[in-house]
Amino acid sequence: MDATLERPTTTLPSSSDAKPSVSESSISKPCASAHGNIAPSDADNEFRVVGAEHIITPADLPADKRNWQEAIYAKTHALGYIVLRGFDIKDAEHFQEFLQQELNIEPWNVFNKLKMAGPIITLIRRITDGILGAGDNRSYLNAQLQKLGAIENSVQGPHVEGGVYDKRARYLFMYCEEAPSHWGETGVADMHKVYESLSTQTQQGLAQAQQQFEFTSIKRLNWLERTILTLGKIKHYVRPDENMQMLMDTTPMVCRHPEHQIACPQIWAYRGDTVHQAASDTFPERTPLDPECMASTWQMKWNLTDRTGQPIEHGVAMMDELIEATFKACRLVRWQQGDITVVDNIRCAHWRMNGHADQPRKVYQLQAVPFLASDYQMD
Repeated sequence: MDATLERPTTTLPSSSDAKPSVSESSISKPCASAHGNIAPSDADNEFRVVGAEHIITPADLPADKRNWQEAIYAKTHALGYIVLRGFDIKDAEHFQEFLQQELNIEPWNVFNKLKMAGPIITLIRRITDGILGAGDNRSYLNAQLQKLGAIENSVQGPHVEGGVYDKRARYLFMYCEEAPSHWGETGVADMHKVYESLSTQTQQGLAQAQQQFEFTSIKRLNWLERTILTLGKIKHYVRPDENMQMLMDTTPMVCRHPEHQIACPQIWAYRGDTVHQAASDTFPERTPLDPECMASTWQMKWNLTDRTGQPIEHGVAMMDELIEATFKACRLVRWQQGDITVVDNIRCAHWRMNGHADQPRKVYQLQAVPFLASDYQMD
């Protein structure tokens, strides 16, 4: 088997078959148990909920607010992710103001490098979603502040944000304006710990590897759609079937963490069948899960090569091992209103967990500090 991974063809349960039956009362009032306000079947995975070590309150930071940014970044580097709790953030606009004025952090968004206005970049996202056949339906309040997609009865693939690009954001800040009462968490995984759990063969294979994603449009593109690809500096060409082939950047499969010099796989896991199975195995109390919409719709290839461009043998098996190990090592941010989760986007992957679509969940994201993944390729 070579290292080219195409969109999986494994047959998964359809949405109509896979959606669990959840009564209205169980949605609004999860069963109480000795473990708190969670359903009894969740108890086996309660250890995965992010605990006190990762929760930072104002009392944990220096008295001088001018030193908050440095303290927050240092803690994020050390742990991979932290949750800022108790900072009295009122809404999404206040969240952005807090980052820019209190923490002196200037946002930079990998998906809006031209800094287009919110309504314009939202429209462009809808158009590109249409090119691929599915998307996460995120919208922008302005050029930087984006509202993430709604929860569904599916688990997103673990990923570093913007992982198909060489230039991406170093830090993610996710703010919860409204929290669901049950499920709908954000999954996180320290990818260095994941790397250490892999077989020696997979560690060695990934450490010297490069990855590239290719996407095929579901239709022939019009002039506007082609213009968007050109403005986004996405390499593309017309296929014999007149659909468009889009080639993303070639990037390191594993980066060396700049502060701690540790190996961190740069996972971007839209391998739908493996993600679905790994999520189901890790969270059996949540099954049956639906297939994740984007992973089951996109026509995608994943190319894993050595540094000369030659395909790496058993690359797909390595990716599957990486996905399974990521879910085994994962932790869950159980949102509270006002939380800000800070993620080191080199060290950690994140993803949206499943939930109940009729429960409120408003999570917003800002990104900051652009970097080149290629600058941190393993020696």
